[in-house]
Amino acid sequence: MAGPNSDRPSLRRYEYKGVTFESATNPIENLEAMETFAMRDGDIVIVAYPKSVHARLTSAPVSSPRVMSTHLQRRMAPSGLAQPDKNIKVIVVMRNPKDVAVSYYNFEQQNPWAQSQDSWDGYYREFRDGKAVFGPYYDHVLGWWQMRDDPHFLFLKYEDINRDLTSAVKTIASFLKKDLTDDAVRAVVEACSFQTMKERYAQSSYKPLQIFTRKGKIGDWKNYFTVEQNREFDAEYEYQMAGTGLSFEFK
Repeated sequence: MAGPNSDRPSLRRYEYKGVTFESATNPIENLEAMETFAMRDGDIVIVAYPKSVHARLTSAPVSSPRVMSTHLQRRMAPSGLAQPDKNIKVIVVMRNPKDVAVSYYNFEQQNPWAQSQDSWDGYYREFRDGKAVFGPYYDHVLGWWQMRDDPHFLFLKYEDINRDLTSAVKTIASFLKKDLTDDAVRAVVEACSFQTMKERYAQSSYKPLQIFTRKGKIGDWKNYFTVEQNREFDAEYEYQMAGTGLSFEFK
């Protein structure tokens, strides 16, 4: 039976408000501070469950507009983000849960700080049971999805971005009320392409960045899920998504 990787530095996992976190990367003091974190007019926030979007967490106190990102569930986010009352923009990026699970598993396998399961079967159970770091996938996605009619929010799917990055860039620019020339759009698309980001991370002297990109494909889950795992996962997916108006592309 697979267990946590034993050849990696010991990281203490703990639960905060029923969600699993790792002490080294998300100390409890930071999570407690989030409860009173003050949003500013002009803030731009990218929200995503882990392995749903390629975005570094940046929350340093810099001059406005600040661009930040978070993996937190909506119920754990600052009140000014969970229910905006200022002129802020929130971009929520979502990805189909099967590819999220596989990408997260491979990320954890390469992450020298992670304390996760050695085998895919072990990680599948961890993800299925909502014990992955940052908690249950459905709690995260559906919690934020409640804000889909709020004008502060823009919801994007990883699969749509992957298929047509140019359209996604234009959609984001419109949401942020930014006028971009065709040349500017092309420059952003080139800078944000998966291959460009992978090459940039690979050249970084900061080694942990090199594990942030892997394939960037849709449907890689087929190379991991067993028939029984797929059947079980589909049943839970249908149950969780029923009546939400939200669905994902899996291939």
